[in-house]
Amino acid sequence: GGKTIPAVAIVSKSALVFMLDRVTGKPIYDVEERPVGKSPVPTERLSPTQPFPVKPEPLMLLNFTMADIATVTPELEASCRKWIADNNIEVGGGPFAPPSWGHSRVIFPSEIGGANWGGASFNPALGLMFVNFNGLGQVFGVQDPPSGPVDAKDIVGTNLPGGRTGSLSGTRPSGRFREPTTNMPCNQPPWGGMVAINVNTGETAWRIPLGLTESFPAEKQNTGRPGMGGSITTASGLIFVGYADDARFRALDAKTGKELWSTKMNAAGESVP
Repeated sequence: GGKTIPAVAIVSKSALVFMLDRVTGKPIYDVEERPVGKSPVPTERLSPTQPFPVKPEPLMLLNFTMADIATVTPELEASCRKWIADNNIEVGGGPFAPPSWGHSRVIFPSEIGGANWGGASFNPALGLMFVNFNGLGQVFGVQDPPSGPVDAKDIVGTNLPGGRTGSLSGTRPSGRFREPTTNMPCNQPPWGGMVAINVNTGETAWRIPLGLTESFPAEKQNTGRPGMGGSITTASGLIFVGYADDARFRALDAKTGKELWSTKMNAAGESVP
C-alpha cells in the first residue's frame, strides 16, 4: 500500500518464515492454522493445528513420500529403498509429523533444520532476505520402555508404581534420514541451499543448492550440502557464506544467487562470517 512497515522476520528449524510488524506483532503476510497429524503415542496429546504462513513459501520440503526418494545415482536409490523397506520406516506423515509408535518414521525437516542458528541476512537496497537451509530429514520413533508399557494416564518422565519409569524408549533406526553405508541423504537434493525472499512481495526471488558432494561424478556433484553457519550481505551486492560441509567459503551475486568466487578451507565455516 505504499507504506514502509518496520518488520521482523523469524526463521527456524521448522523451515517456515514468519514476517511480522515489529510494532504490533501482527503478521504482514497471512498466517493460516492448518490441520496436522495426531500422535500415535499413548501418552501424548498434540494441538490439532499449527500456524503456516501463506507467504513466504517454506524453505524446503516439509514432508517425504517415496516420490521424493533420492535418484542421484541408481546405487543410492536402490540402497535407500532397501533400507526403508527392511526397517519398516514410515513415510508421509506430513508437516509437523509426530514420532511414530513402535517403529521409526521420516520427519522433515531434521533436528538441525531448516534454518539453523546462523539465521538470515538482508539487503535493504534490493529488498531481499537470504536464508540458507539444511535439506535433511530425521528418522525417529518411540516405544514402551523395557520396564513395561506406559499407559495414557501415566505422566511421561516420572517414576511409576512398581519401580517402573515413564520415560519412553527410542526406536531404531534413528538419526538423520540417510543411507547408513555411504551416509548420503535418501531424499532428492538439494541437501542444503539458500533462498532469497523478496520481503516486499513475500515471493521467492531465487533458490540455489549450496555445496558440492565431491564423491559423486562431476556432473552430479551440485547437490547442496548441510551446514550450520549463516551469511552476510554487503552494500556492493554480494553475499558471503561458508556454511556448507564441503568446506568452501563463497561469494554470491545477491541479485541472482550465482556463485562468483569460492575458496577451499580446512573445515566448514560453522558461524556467520
